[in-house]
Amino acid sequence: MEPPTSIDYLAAWSTAATAAFTFALVVIAGLTALYARGALRASREASRAAQDANEQARRDSIEQTRPNVFVDVIPGMSGMGDYDLKIFNAGQSSARNLTIGLLPRPDELDDIGQSVETLFRTPRTLPPQCGVRAVWRMTGNFTDGSKVAGMPEQATLVVSYTSDDPSRPKYRDEFGVDLQNSGLWPVPTAGPDVPVHLSKNEKSFYKLGQTIARNIGELRRYQ
Repeated sequence: MEPPTSIDYLAAWSTAATAAFTFALVVIAGLTALYARGALRASREASRAAQDANEQARRDSIEQTRPNVFVDVIPGMSGMGDYDLKIFNAGQSSARNLTIGLLPRPDELDDIGQSVETLFRTPRTLPPQCGVRAVWRMTGNFTDGSKVAGMPEQATLVVSYTSDDPSRPKYRDEFGVDLQNSGLWPVPTAGPDVPVHLSKNEKSFYKLGQTIARNIGELRRYQ
C-alpha cells in the first residue's frame, strides 16, 4: 500500500472542511428556523393581543355611547297613595323603537290601565337624558265605588329598544315592580302647620302654598 500523498491529504482536508461547513450551515439553518418560528409566534400573539384590545375598545365604546333605558314606579305627583311610572334614558344615545311588556297582564284594564298599555305598545324614540312619566296607580274613593285604579302593585316590566349601532341592534332588560315591599316612601315637607290665628281666606292661601311647596319637592326628587 502506497503512503498517502499530499494530494490525498488535501482531498481529506477538503472533505472534512466541506462536512464541517455543511454542518455549520445546518446548525445555522436550524437556529434561523427556531428564531423565525419564535418571531412568528410572537407576531401572532401580538396581533391577537392587538385584536383583543381593539375588540375590548369597541365594546367599551358601545357601552359608553349606548342608550340605557330603565323604568321605575315611584310615588305619584297627584298625592299620597298614588304612583307614577317613570321611563328614563340614562345613556348617551337615543333609544329607538322603545316598547314595554307587562308580565303578568291584568285580566281587565280600567282607563288608567288602558292608557299605560297604549303607552307601552306604542314604539317611540327616547333621546338621551330624557324621560316619560305617566300615572301608574291611584287610590281613593272613586265615583264607581272602587278604591283602586290603574296597574297592579307587583309586576315585571320588559323593556325592548334598538340603538343606532348596527353591531348591537337590540337591547332587552327586565325591571320588577313591587310596591308592597318597597319600604316607606319619603314625603317632602310642606312647611310648618297652618297658624291658628289666620283667617279662613288666609288659611286657604297658606294651604295652597304648602301644596305648591310639596309638589316642588316631588319634582326635585323625581324629575
